[in-house]
Amino acid sequence: MNRKKFRVASNEAGVHLELNNHFANDLTVFEKSTTALDTQYFRQAPLLVIEVDLKVDLSETPFGGDLDYLLAKSKKLHEFGTEKLIWITTNSKKIFISNKHDPWQIVDFDCDIELLDGCVLNLAKLLLEEDIKI
Repeated sequence: MNRKKFRVASNEAGVHLELNNHFANDLTVFEKSTTALDTQYFRQAPLLVIEVDLKVDLSETPFGGDLDYLLAKSKKLHEFGTEKLIWITTNSKKIFISNKHDPWQIVDFDCDIELLDGCVLNLAKLLLEEDIKI
């Protein structure tokens, strides 16, 4: 990924959608030219969000389950301006790809996925190269 053009933030980087409405994300990619760092949250929409598994307690929420939460979070981030969300599910080894203006896709780990500007992720190849077994 072109690090001169994009800023990558990880480890539950916070995005401020509106007053008292924030999301933490596993990995976010912002366009550097339009992104200002804040002491707590990014106030601009990331171009790309990547989430790995759902790690949220849904017992105190209106969501019926993981899929409801995934869909609602994706909708809110797209409405905020995020172009693409990628949800990686390690148990099923499936990847959900949500583009703002296109139908969702669900693919296997061994599929090539374009992240941004020709940067391609093939999770199966990456895991093999890094000798990571899941």
